[in-house]
Amino acid sequence: MKPCLDLLGPGGPFLQLTNAFSSPLPVHRLGIAGQEVCRVWLNVLPAQIWAYSERSLPIDHGGVR
Repeated sequence: MKPCLDLLGPGGPFLQLTNAFSSPLPVHRLGIAGQEVCRVWLNVLPAQIWAYSERSLPIDHGGVR
């Protein structure tokens, strides 16, 4: 996960679409921050969008909600 965040640069969030009801990544073990951005209720199986970033940086959704 760290190489992905390094490529995105400072403040660049890594976004993931998942059908899991909680974070599919072990954020504490990886030392990153993660939060649910939104739920997609109209998906055949409801989905969630998660944003991950360096732990020291706040996650900026870019106005996504």
